[in-house]
Amino acid sequence: MAQINQNPEQRARDNIDAMLAEAGWKVQDSEKIDFNAGLGIAVREFQTDIGPADYALFVDKNAVGIIEAKPEDWGHRITMVEEQSASYAAAQLKWVNNKEPLPLVYESTGVVTRFTDGRDPKPRSREVFSFHRPETVQEWLAQSASLRARLQTIPPLNHQGLRDCQISAIENLETSFKDEQEMDDLTYNRQDFWATTSNKQLNFVQHIRTMLKTTGRAAVVVPDNVLFEGGAGEIVRKKLLENTDLHTILRLPTGIFYANGVKANVIFFDNREANPNPWTKEVWYYDYRTNVHHTLKKKTMRFEDLAEFIKCYNTANRRGRKETWHATKNPEGRWRRFAYDNLKARDKTSLDVFWLKDKSLTDLDNLPEPEDLAEEIIENLEAGLNSFKEVLAGLNKVA
Repeated sequence: MAQINQNPEQRARDNIDAMLAEAGWKVQDSEKIDFNAGLGIAVREFQTDIGPADYALFVDKNAVGIIEAKPEDWGHRITMVEEQSASYAAAQLKWVNNKEPLPLVYESTGVVTRFTDGRDPKPRSREVFSFHRPETVQEWLAQSASLRARLQTIPPLNHQGLRDCQISAIENLETSFKDEQEMDDLTYNRQDFWATTSNKQLNFVQHIRTMLKTTGRAAVVVPDNVLFEGGAGEIVRKKLLENTDLHTILRLPTGIFYANGVKANVIFFDNREANPNPWTKEVWYYDYRTNVHHTLKKKTMRFEDLAEFIKCYNTANRRGRKETWHATKNPEGRWRRFAYDNLKARDKTSLDVFWLKDKSLTDLDNLPEPEDLAEEIIENLEAGLNSFKEVLAGLNKVA
C-alpha cells in the first residue's frame, strides 16, 4: 500500500493526484516519465528554468499547462498565487522546447481549484469543480482560439421567425459575452419577466413561471433573500401573489440545499390565467427551521423529518387544511395560515414570516448537543467567509 502523505501540502497533493486520476490523467513522477502511458500525463515536480513546477500537464506528448498546489487552508486565498503559477507557465520547461507560455493554468488545494485559459482575450481565473479531461483539452487546443475569443466573432443573429422578446434576450446575451461580462453579473432583460435584475434566484423563479402552462404547478427552492429583498424582489413577490396561487412556503434549516449557513425555503405555486383580482387568497407556512438542528454529516435531514409537513400539506384536499398553530392552545405549532391582505400590507411585501420563538436564546437546557452546535458554528463561519470572498471579488472587479 502506498504511504499516505501527512503534512498539509502533501495531503493536498494526494487529493490532487486523485482528482487528476479521476479526470483521466496518468500521474507520474519526473524521474519516471512514460508519455506512452496515456493521452494525458501529469508529471509531478517537473523542472523549469525557475524551479520545479508542482505539476506539468502533457496531452499527446505536448506540454499544455501547469498546476500550482497549495495546502487546503489556502482555499480562501488561492487567487494570491496566480502570479506564481503564471510564471511557471511562462518558464522554459526542461527537455521541452516551449517557445510560448503554456496556455492552461490551475491553482488547487485538492478542494478548491481555479483555472485560467491563457488564450482568452482577457485571461482570468474561475473556480472549477474538477480538472478538465485530456480529451477535452485536446479538443480545445485543436480550435483556432479559446471559447471566449471565439465569442468575440459571433455572427449577426438571423431575426427570421423570432419574436421581439427572443431577439432582445439573445442579442443582450451575445453582447454580454462579447463584453466578457461574468455570468454572475448578467442582468436578464426579458419581456416575459416581471422584473429586470441580476439576482439569479429571482430570475430562476421568473423563468420557471414563464415555462408553466396556465394550469401548471411548481415547487421552487429559493434562499431567504427571495422572500424579503427589495426592488426587483418586491415586484416578483407581488406578481407571484397576484398572478399565481402562491399557496405554501416550507421553511428549511440552514445548509440543506445551498451552501453552509444559507437558509432555504421551498415555495409552492400554481400558475393561473390573467385575472384583475389576485389569485392568492392565503399562504400556508410550515416552519421546519426554528429550533430544528441538522448538520450535513452527523445529523442529516431525512424523509421522515418532513412527515408532519406532508400530512399538513394535504395534497388530496388543500381546501381542507387545518392549522396546527394556535395563539393560546398551541403557540409552538409549525403550520400556520396568513391571509393575502396581511402579507400584501407587509413592508416590501415581505414573505419572510416567522412566529416561533428560538428556544436556544431563552432556554439553556434546550441547546443542541455540543458537537452539533460546533458543526453548525463552523458551517456559519464558512458561509460568512464565502460572503466576504464575494464582496472582495466584487471590489476587485470595480477596481
